[in-house]
Amino acid sequence: MMRAVGQRDMSIQEVMYHILSIKLVSSSFQVITTSLDGSRKVKLTADGSLNTEPSLLDFYASRAIFAADFPGISKCNFIEFTSNYPQTKTGIKKRASPVVIKAYPNYSSSPKGPCYGLFCRYQLLRYKP
Repeated sequence: MMRAVGQRDMSIQEVMYHILSIKLVSSSFQVITTSLDGSRKVKLTADGSLNTEPSLLDFYASRAIFAADFPGISKCNFIEFTSNYPQTKTGIKKRASPVVIKAYPNYSSSPKGPCYGLFCRYQLLRYKP
């Protein structure tokens, strides 16, 4: 049985999920959002000063120091690196569960677009070791 809610038809089950605030979809993958432009998180310390914490891009740039513990890590591109090696307080480790990497900023792939150079740069960063 279908009921009209708002501008589209919704089933009774979907309406009940919305009313009860139950997720309609679940996934076994964790989504990680990361910046390709080098931005960092700023944290307030206990003494009131501001510190930046290294981003995934910073860990990726210094991945050669982890080559002894993780052979072949220097041949990983950014997406492979962030999919397989999460950052910890002491460095990195091998990831146990699967993840999806959502990297930003995203630019148009049109060669005539104003940001085509940035599109090429970020695609190389994502997929070329």
